[in-house]
Amino acid sequence: MPQGNRSQYRVLVEKDVPMQTRDGVTWRADVYRPDAPGRFPVLLSRLPYNKHLRPRPGDIDYFVERGYGVIMQDTLLTPDQVYELTIDLWATSHVFLPGHRVRLEISSSNFPRFDRNVNTGEDQATGSRWQTAAQTIFHDQRYPSHLCCR
Repeated sequence: MPQGNRSQYRVLVEKDVPMQTRDGVTWRADVYRPDAPGRFPVLLSRLPYNKHLRPRPGDIDYFVERGYGVIMQDTLLTPDQVYELTIDLWATSHVFLPGHRVRLEISSSNFPRFDRNVNTGEDQATGSRWQTAAQTIFHDQRYPSHLCCR
């Protein structure tokens, strides 16, 4: 637990730590924490883009040295960067017999749960700017995409 105004911990940095959300998306966060065992309160910073391009703010060290963890997380995907996504297709009752083929379509929306996605980070209900998004599915040796049915 944080104690006073004195620096008492060294800063341990972990980059791109995977954090899976309830909807199956794996975000990667930079975690700054006291280099000590135990539980510490955490300050979460969720920003739209480019946590890697921003210089490390001095206040991160200030808080971590005093017993706080700090998590820096991007909340929107960065264009031209590869992400690992696990997409839950919800409960279905389709039967795929031998010889059947499956077509997988990927979009920026979560239809029918959420009908629109303006792709800007603005509020989905009131956002007025729209941005086109393009998705690329990689399927090579470096990024072996796959569809798994359970």
